[in-house]
Amino acid sequence: MQQIGAKKLRVAIVGTGVNGSTLLATKLLKEDSSTKDIPVIACTACIMSEDGARILEASCAGYIPKPVDIRQFVKLVASLLTSEAKEGS
Repeated sequence: MQQIGAKKLRVAIVGTGVNGSTLLATKLLKEDSSTKDIPVIACTACIMSEDGARILEASCAGYIPKPVDIRQFVKLVASLLTSEAKEGS
């Protein structure tokens, strides 16, 4: 995780589903002091409402369903980067 934090990653995109490894990756990022502030987006084929709730409960900043709507994806990333810029000023 320190290598990720050292590279100044601004957004992390994880997963291919709402399984243990996706949520574990998010948990590990959020527990490490060098990566805890990086917003995480889950990319998932699971689009049931309970899946969205699990993703958000795992400290993801948001999620994007597959197949990815590129406009929705860009809008989500842009909103996270805008929030980051506002918090940094």
